[in-house]
Amino acid sequence: MSQYHPRSVEEIQLPLVDRDHIPSPERVILGYWKSHSIDIGALCYLRRDMTKKRPPKHGRRVDVHSYDATRADQVRRLIRFISDCFTCMTVRVNTLDTQHRHFCQFVDWCDANGYFNVLANEAGGRLAFVAYIHHLKDLVSMGQLGNNTAASYQNNCQKFLELFFDAEYFDHGINMIRKREIFDTPVPVPSEDAQGMVMGWCNTFFYGISGLILEASPYPHALTLPDYLDWSSRELWVFPCNQWCRTPTSEHNYKKVELDYVAYDYEGGRIYDLCELNELYGGVATEHQLNRIRSRALWLLDQANRNLRHRTRLHRGQMALRFFMLMFIAATGMNSAQACSLPWCPELEDAISNPGSERQGFRSIKYRANNKVVFFEIGVKFMPSLKRFIKLRQFLLNGKEFSYLFFGLQRSNLDNPVPLSPEIFSRLMAELHKLDPKIPKVLPREWRAAKQNHLVRTVELPVAARVMQHSLNTALKKYSNGSEASQQVEISNFLSNVEQVVLNKSTVFPGSQACSVGVCSSPNHPVTINASSSVPANCKEAEGCFFCKQYRIHADETDTRKILSFRHCIRKTARIAGSLEQFERFFGVVLRRLDFILEEVRRRDADMVGRVEHEVDAQGELDPYWAVKLDTLIELELL
Repeated sequence: MSQYHPRSVEEIQLPLVDRDHIPSPERVILGYWKSHSIDIGALCYLRRDMTKKRPPKHGRRVDVHSYDATRADQVRRLIRFISDCFTCMTVRVNTLDTQHRHFCQFVDWCDANGYFNVLANEAGGRLAFVAYIHHLKDLVSMGQLGNNTAASYQNNCQKFLELFFDAEYFDHGINMIRKREIFDTPVPVPSEDAQGMVMGWCNTFFYGISGLILEASPYPHALTLPDYLDWSSRELWVFPCNQWCRTPTSEHNYKKVELDYVAYDYEGGRIYDLCELNELYGGVATEHQLNRIRSRALWLLDQANRNLRHRTRLHRGQMALRFFMLMFIAATGMNSAQACSLPWCPELEDAISNPGSERQGFRSIKYRANNKVVFFEIGVKFMPSLKRFIKLRQFLLNGKEFSYLFFGLQRSNLDNPVPLSPEIFSRLMAELHKLDPKIPKVLPREWRAAKQNHLVRTVELPVAARVMQHSLNTALKKYSNGSEASQQVEISNFLSNVEQVVLNKSTVFPGSQACSVGVCSSPNHPVTINASSSVPANCKEAEGCFFCKQYRIHADETDTRKILSFRHCIRKTARIAGSLEQFERFFGVVLRRLDFILEEVRRRDADMVGRVEHEVDAQGELDPYWAVKLDTLIELELL
């Protein structure tokens, strides 16, 4: 027989109404947001069932004989402390939820390993904390936990302990786990096909369902499917029932008589007649049962068409609002937490609804950046969608005020708006996956990376970082990798371009002209090889030749000595630069391009390249043009 038993619990929402009155801390479950809660009262028992996940609204199973009155007093203090964290909250509520959840996992480990004084005082907490870090390090070394994940667990526990015991430098003298950038995974940029597929469905649901609601269209209502689908029908019919639509990939089940949706023809957008229903049931249902099913479907259809605020319309409207939210994030580059917490005011509604408005800005607080205020702007193209969303928002709220731009509706009370959490986007993608199992998963972080990738290709990186409201370092490390498909295309094009640049020894280009680094096939007509290139094609400067479509080089000794001499001079001028970063900024990309070209020449005649490279770099036998350039720099005492 198990030693663990259920117990009576009571869920209390944070922050507490009366923090001084907590009579039975062992019964308390703290509610953070929506369905997120932590069974803090279970910590009053030193032995708890840590193998099973507790069901919602239920407490963890405990050994009732392990109740500790001293621990109960400590938990009472802990509950008050957590409530105070909410009162003076400087981070988002989901961040607090994560931090406190990690701390409770830490206390679970402490009780399982004999550190029962972890909540008693600072000394007990520090002793347990040191042991916990060693435990995390062991998990990392065995490959059971990632280094940066372990560091997050550790850091959250450290912050909590320092605040709980009012102690500074809780990590003093402890060899902490350090986060390492090498383990950070950059956010992948979704392919253009993936973006198009998801945005196609977003447009289908937002515009189609908002038409059902705002234009008071009757059920059944047809939505226009995205263009990429190869289904026989181009329409998706919406009905006022639990299974509100069906696609060719949906599962069909007509065996259960109690399922009312079998009366709906999801392909034709109508109600089946009795003969068709009888065929669907294979003749096993009675005429009375078929009449009841069909009558129920007709009655529900009539009710939903008579009542423009029917619950099925509100449910679909709420879904349209969420799909618009994904479109909004794709357009602005906001992260999900910022979008969920965007404030609302009547002045904002007036500004958006103004027929003359072409742009609209939104401000949010970035808690991870020390409460920095960030600003995003909606452009001209997206304004019509935003104005349509405002009308949908007004309909769903039905005259009520709500302090956030985006919201959800309570399942039990559709007239009551509630805040949204970032996890809704995972549920949205799950809904799309039911309709089209082949659709890729593109979440807000990927949309943010896609926005950054688009900006990097159209403006300079510092400008892109300012638009995205993050640092240049973050832009480089997290959001500037490009999609896998675009990387493959670019690398293929680049290598193909390099092969075209290098000519065989005997190749002659009509109208070409020798230059300081090779040959120009069309003098004074520079064409940059890539619109996003940081170095433009330029006939007046040698480095501009390497990024010009007209540039060529023969795989012979003469042209090889030219580019090696150019590289030699560039390296000699490195000391003139104020710093290594400055030199890299001016010449890094040029030298990398030169090395790629040189490798193609080396592939064709490695012995010749090796010999000329030694003569230039070791013996100083430069091409005459670059030898004069180098002597001039020496005479000017720049070298």
